[in-house]
Amino acid sequence: MRRGTSRATLPLRSSQIGRPVIHEAALHMRFGGMTVMRRQLLHLIHTAELHHVTVQVLPFTAERPVRL
Repeated sequence: MRRGTSRATLPLRSSQIGRPVIHEAALHMRFGGMTVMRRQLLHLIHTAELHHVTVQVLPFTAERPVRL
């Protein structure tokens, strides 16, 4: 996200809880080429490994968004 600052790219303090929900379709979309996708997925993986962050994926099969 080069155009501006996004909450998704700001680091969380350990006292904050992060619970991003990503639609499964977003994980399949190609945006910016393979290098960009690889960097984005690696960032997501590293973020998900933090003890205060839980990354959730909303599957294609979900009939409607689940209350979180």
